Amino acid sequence: MPSLKSKFIGSLIGVAVGDALGMVVEGWSAGDIRATYGVLKEMQDQRFGPGRYTDDTQMTLLIAESLLDQKGFDSEDLAKKFARWPLFARGGGYACTVACNKLAQGVSWKESGVDSAGCGSAMRVAPIGLFFHGRPDELLEAVRISSLMTHTDPRAVAGALAVAHAVSLCISWEGAFDPRVFLSSIASFIAPTSHDLSEKVNGLLLLQDKPLEEAMEHIGVGGFVMETVPAALFYFILSPDDFETGMINAVNGGGDTDSIAAILGGISGAYNGIEAIPDRWVKPLESRKRIVKLGEELSGLV
Repeated sequence: MPSLKSKFIGSLIGVAVGDALGMVVEGWSAGDIRATYGVLKEMQDQRFGPGRYTDDTQMTLLIAESLLDQKGFDSEDLAKKFARWPLFARGGGYACTVACNKLAQGVSWKESGVDSAGCGSAMRVAPIGLFFHGRPDELLEAVRISSLMTHTDPRAVAGALAVAHAVSLCISWEGAFDPRVFLSSIASFIAPTSHDLSEKVNGLLLLQDKPLEEAMEHIGVGGFVMETVPAALFYFILSPDDFETGMINAVNGGGDTDSIAAILGGISGAYNGIEAIPDRWVKPLESRKRIVKLGEELSGLV
């Protein structure tokens, strides 16, 4: 069983690994990825360079740093950090970019959010799941506020809640993994916020025995949170004990590959720990030492 520190580091590194692996084929179809790479399973020297990540990881690390600096969730501190993000943003989505520019102009976080159901608030929320594991009420409130800063659509909030709760479950999980218990817990947790996303999460169990491509056609792999989050959860339950297999499936599945893989990485890393992530993905990773230190220090606060 991985240590708490290993799980915290694994989750943050997992987000960055998924982001860096998936960003080179973001927006591609599974067929185009297959035609170009066969099976994509190595860091590629394209776009920003091998091992470099995008907005998914940048914003994840801002949340982790805020939790560490404030020894808890502080909406004003996080808003200030998000306000600075456009200065160094890499590959930012529409809602996050618009909202963070509003924050930079002095708009309150209570008014900066965009009516968007994209996955921007879900892709970055793993640190809240880590920090508040076992404290669902505090987790819910922190996730809600962190999401509303950029995304006000209830489905986006529910997607972020689903990811944070999944990470929290993985930190505390004992015994053999049970996908039914895992998905049911997530679906119940998010149901008051979005019945539609809750129903879709529950329905993932019915797709486990279908061929992977057929299942993903049903789930969807776009940047819409109703696709991105269920896709990441589905890739995880197919191989919960195997970080590498889950990640290869995610980055080869097409669509919003960097965000899906980043979400998966945060969840699987929290379950399996840093030791489960292949060295060939960790060693070239941008700011690897900084991310490891963040994971170590955050684990020391809980």
